[in-house]
Amino acid sequence: MFITDTGILHRLLRIQDYDQLLGNPLLGNSWETYVINQIALEKPDDIDLYFYRTHAGAEIDLVFAKGLKPVAAMEIKFSPKPSVSRGLLNGIESLESNNNFIITPTENDYFKKENVRVCGVKTFIEKYLCSL
Repeated sequence: MFITDTGILHRLLRIQDYDQLLGNPLLGNSWETYVINQIALEKPDDIDLYFYRTHAGAEIDLVFAKGLKPVAAMEIKFSPKPSVSRGLLNGIESLESNNNFIITPTENDYFKKENVRVCGVKTFIEKYLCSL
């Protein structure tokens, strides 16, 4: 079962406060769901959202497409210092995506690699989402 309402998820998991959330093994899943929900609410109508996974196991949390053409790829990590995974790099190469992001719970905004930007969800929505 996939619960898209993080408030309901936290209630079902009996998470009472932020400290309990930080110690929960589903923190990353909760963060990913929250970010996807925020982006889905704000994205332009001509952008479609997809999940990407290869048979070899490489995956990307969110692919932004116009029509069937990928225009951006995104990993969502609950980490202030995320790394760029081989799966993300392989997916970017396969999709030929030039706009790539890692979303973190911080409001940092910097390039981790030549074509992979790290930023917070608010920064992504305000600065980059409409320009995809």
